[in-house]
Amino acid sequence: MHRYQGIVQLDGASLEEIARNYFRQSEQLPTELRLAVGRQSLRGADGQMHRSWRAGGVLVQFLPEAPERMRAPDLHPGEVPEGAVVDEVEDDDAWAEVKALVGTVDDDELVDEAVGVHALLYRLFHERGVRVYDPQDVREQCTCSRDRVRAVLASLSDEDRAEAAQDGTIAIKCEFCSTVYEFDKDDTGQSEAG
Repeated sequence: MHRYQGIVQLDGASLEEIARNYFRQSEQLPTELRLAVGRQSLRGADGQMHRSWRAGGVLVQFLPEAPERMRAPDLHPGEVPEGAVVDEVEDDDAWAEVKALVGTVDDDELVDEAVGVHALLYRLFHERGVRVYDPQDVREQCTCSRDRVRAVLASLSDEDRAEAAQDGTIAIKCEFCSTVYEFDKDDTGQSEAG
């Protein structure tokens, strides 16, 4: 029920291919990933065997010191996403190594609870050193604020603010969280509705 900021075509034969294409087209960051889903039999507290689904994945991205953008070595032959900024740089050894290592991950390693994230990361990257951060909850959170919206309005000309005003009020709706910020035409209003 929540509105997304952009639309990327779902192109690929699997969820993994679709995700790769998303990062190539939308994020324009060199990204390698492996995704898997499998059914497992686990013994419950009642002693009975229970079947359940489990999914797992690993995602790595090239994070250059230069501005983040798609690089020529990460594109398939003849493929340049529309509107992409492509740097003509050589593929570096570390990124080539990471892509090769991620390519060795089996589906079983991604869905087997006994393998675990620490063991998998150690198997893949122990020669380079691995540091696992504490997990963080994923939550939907918008970064809009009344001050940010006010700053946008302040950047407009007096004529543009006057044109945006209706009955002396300018109403701005955040398309991510649906919060509505209202300001009087002089940008000093205090009312807010969400």
